[in-house]
Amino acid sequence: MPFRFAKDVWDAGVNPFGIVAGNKDDIRKLADFYGAQENQERLNQMPLDSQLFMRYLSGRGAEGMSIDQERGKAIQQAILDSEANLRGPKRQAILENIKANFGDGHYQRMMQGDVPVYFGGSSEGINSPSTIPSDKPYRNELKNSLGSFWATPNQDGSYDIEERYNFNYAPGSKEGWNDEQEARRREMLRQQLSTSLNPADIGRRIVMQGEGQPYSYRLRVQPDGTVMMR
Repeated sequence: MPFRFAKDVWDAGVNPFGIVAGNKDDIRKLADFYGAQENQERLNQMPLDSQLFMRYLSGRGAEGMSIDQERGKAIQQAILDSEANLRGPKRQAILENIKANFGDGHYQRMMQGDVPVYFGGSSEGINSPSTIPSDKPYRNELKNSLGSFWATPNQDGSYDIEERYNFNYAPGSKEGWNDEQEARRREMLRQQLSTSLNPADIGRRIVMQGEGQPYSYRLRVQPDGTVMMR
């Protein structure tokens, strides 16, 4: 991915230091590059966390989105692991945890058969009875893209996922924090991240300054890992 992204930045004529510094002209030039129809395949070849973020940044949203079968298998296995937790001795603890922390709406969805997927901890020691390990193939990508999500089972063994890709630390006009107290929290976070060169923190700074556009997407994950856009 670093080489692939570096080539894209070069092809887009973007100054990478401008992206790091949050220069609006460079950010928008990169956004226009990934928003162009002819560069659609470049988006789909990215790791899932990078792909979904660039779809947000470019404003392209879910248009033309695809997820390869290997990542589809990872999504499928994450759902199956969560289902196994719900069928096992952790079931009651999970139900109580979900109800206490997320309310009756989440609890009722579980009772109807929907599967909540929460990533956390490791294979050696999970932090909460409702989480599944993050240290399996592709799960870091899933944790930072799909995040926590609901999976609705179908009779053929497939699962439907409906998600909204947005950020709470974005401006209120982009579905983020929108009152005065939350704006102060955003500014404090911006200051904390101002000198970080971590790619995720650079992305957060871009989001906080109002670049990008939230979007929804709907997936159907087949038992063999094939992912269909709905």
